[in-house]
Amino acid sequence: MLDARAVSWLRRNLTEFRLAVALTVIGLPVTSTGAALYALHGPGFPELVIGLSLVMLGSGTGRR
Repeated sequence: MLDARAVSWLRRNLTEFRLAVALTVIGLPVTSTGAALYALHGPGFPELVIGLSLVMLGSGTGRR
């Protein structure tokens, strides 16, 4: 469990925009890796799906 100082810091510093950027930055390499593995006859489909879902989640976070 996180202590009170960590929770307080997260509430102050973790904005919706920063979360969207982080999800997009993590999702793009995962998507690229999944696409390369899928194209090279490897087990890339799960990575492709996970990467695309992270990018979609990241791009949809800032819009309301």
